[in-house]
Amino acid sequence: MRYFSTTLGTNLKPADWRMKLVYALLWFIPRSNPDFEVHFSSIRRWYIEVDDSELPVREIGLDDNGTPITAGPWERNFGFWTDSGEPLPKDRLEEIDSAEFETVWQRFVRFRADTAQASHVA
Repeated sequence: MRYFSTTLGTNLKPADWRMKLVYALLWFIPRSNPDFEVHFSSIRRWYIEVDDSELPVREIGLDDNGTPITAGPWERNFGFWTDSGEPLPKDRLEEIDSAEFETVWQRFVRFRADTAQASHVA
C-alpha cells in the first residue's frame, strides 16, 4: 500500500437549491455517502490509501483545521475517491508516511465514537 495527500476534489460548493430539489425528487435512490456528503464542501485535503493496482482503498477528508470529518469506506458510506474505481492523477499527489495516515484514521475513529456516544447521552 502507498499513502498520499491531495487537494484534488476540495473547495466544492455546498448543494444549492437545484441540487437539493434533485435529491428530493430522487429520494428513493440510495446515496453512496449518506452521512458524509454534506461535509464534502468543507474538505480542504484528502489522505488516500492506494493499493498495488493504484486504486484508492481508504480515504480521509480533512477540514481547514486538519480535523478528519469524513472517511471511506465507513459503515454505509462508500467514499468520495474509493467509490470511483479510477486511479488518481499522480502529478497531483504528495506521498505521505503510512503512520501519518493511520494516525489520522484513528483520530477519525475516535471522533466518530465520541460523536455516537454524545448522541446517545442527549
